[in-house]
Amino acid sequence: MDNLQKKIDYLNDRIVPLIYKTFIPMVLASSVSIVTQLANTFFMGHEHKDALYIVGLYIPFSFFMTALIEGFQISNASTVAFEKGKDNLNNISKIINNLLLYGIISSLIIAIFISLVIPQLINFFNVHDGAINTFLKYTRLMVFMTVFSVINAILLSSIRGYGLVKISSGISVLASLSNIILVYIFINFFNLGVYSIVLANFIVISISIFLSAYFLLKYKIFNFTSYFFP
Repeated sequence: MDNLQKKIDYLNDRIVPLIYKTFIPMVLASSVSIVTQLANTFFMGHEHKDALYIVGLYIPFSFFMTALIEGFQISNASTVAFEKGKDNLNNISKIINNLLLYGIISSLIIAIFISLVIPQLINFFNVHDGAINTFLKYTRLMVFMTVFSVINAILLSSIRGYGLVKISSGISVLASLSNIILVYIFINFFNLGVYSIVLANFIVISISIFLSAYFLLKYKIFNFTSYFFP
């Protein structure tokens, strides 16, 4: 446990060990995330003829929302690491505050915009009649889920930027594996179809946010009281 919680000093650690300490956990976390997408595609392909079709229609929006999440995640992690290296620990909480605010507002605006324009894209995508309602509901739910994904990405990247790479990667791996299990359960035992992905994402992201908040508080990286009560 002590090894898991060992902090990485981006400023003073030697380059080669530093690359090893950051590269391996992050590749592991990213690889498990890819496996999650493959597993979800597999489950959808064996669920119903329209399930995989609807998930495929959402891919263009998924790429855009993923880019938004990665943008906030990378910006936050690098900025937190920079301030940590300069020993400006008081600035870190302010940075996370600002990015959380910007992330929530921007992702919410984008989600509302996509929800409003998606009916106009039905003909463009040539969605067949039997899948229109499900496609509209699934897309709207997923884009609004991005708001929570952005919050999760900012909190998790704060842990990584602070030097607790193994903890952030551990949370990511746990979330990905949990997502696979939940999607399987929701499809096979509750027959939720494509909505299995939505519900699984909501549960997993909520748990990840809770765990991230716990470690942010434990290491005094972020003061939640100052965020809600400035």
